[in-house]
Amino acid sequence: MEIDIVERKENPAVKREELKFKVDHMGNATPTRSEVKAKIAAEEDLTKSLLVIDSLKTKTGLGITEGYAKVYTRMDDLKEIEQDHIVERNVNEKKDVEEESEE
Repeated sequence: MEIDIVERKENPAVKREELKFKVDHMGNATPTRSEVKAKIAAEEDLTKSLLVIDSLKTKTGLGITEGYAKVYTRMDDLKEIEQDHIVERNVNEKKDVEEESEE
């Protein structure tokens, strides 16, 4: 899986950086949000808990997924701005990963 950051934009009004990216997963299954998040965090040296994968859209048959992510500087800002279900999904990511590995 290769990830290419296509666009990077600072958004000081909401204290975050916004990323548009493409994931090349030709020949493999579409990666999960957790896999994409871990890869972006590692490659960009980001704090994983402050990274929110907002959307992933797979191009059928091409092995390419386009995505949009938000990077916050503080957890308080993330919790204040993001909707509750997004915060819950982000905070409980460890639980989701553990459940995936049990299956």
